[in-house]
Amino acid sequence: MKKLCLTLFCSFVLLLQMDYPANAQANFSDSEVISICKDELSRCGIPEINSYQPFVKSYTIQTHGRTTWKWLVVFRENSSPEGAVAYAVFRAPPGMIESTATGQNKNKDEFTIVQQRLEWEAEKGLYHFWSVEDKAKFNQEVLVPLGWGGSDRMPSERDIPQDEALQIARSAIKAKFILSDSEIDAFLVETGLMNHPSGKQWVFVYRFNDQTRRIPFQNAYAAVIDSETGEIADLISYEDEWKAP
Repeated sequence: MKKLCLTLFCSFVLLLQMDYPANAQANFSDSEVISICKDELSRCGIPEINSYQPFVKSYTIQTHGRTTWKWLVVFRENSSPEGAVAYAVFRAPPGMIESTATGQNKNKDEFTIVQQRLEWEAEKGLYHFWSVEDKAKFNQEVLVPLGWGGSDRMPSERDIPQDEALQIARSAIKAKFILSDSEIDAFLVETGLMNHPSGKQWVFVYRFNDQTRRIPFQNAYAAVIDSETGEIADLISYEDEWKAP
């Protein structure tokens, strides 16, 4: 399961995530974002992207006292959703393409999901830090009706309490990766509760809260806990990613 566990926090799949060599400032204009998205989608296999009409909407997202800006750029043959050819989501900081999708018409539901997630993020903050209840609600209200049901779910009587599971995860990560109380307390924690093919799980991802980092809220460690027994299913370090040059 290793690093695949993070995909559990995206109930739909982000088809592309890569750093874009732009500055890490948030002062991108709509026209700059459209141009960046056009270039990326052209590389993704739509060389005629310039012939389609771009529609752009920006979102301001507040999370743990920090502001993230996201732009949804949809390219269409005409003004109707049925004419959609491709989309891209651009995020600043750090200035990166967060996700893209191509494929005429068949992606209409995916566009709807991406737009709904951005609307929810503008209200609740970045998806990573939603409560397990909000993640389950998004799954049931947005994904399931479109046939995209994810694994996020509400807590049940069979699950150990979230606080107990978090304490198990915290202690295990501290011991395995030799962290002090002050070191582990400096991280922000992303929480998920889900049905996974390997079992019912609590998943806790410890993320950096360092505003000097190029990638905001970068992954540091993660713990996967059996939600019914409290047994540790996996402990993960992302050191090779956050120590990369």
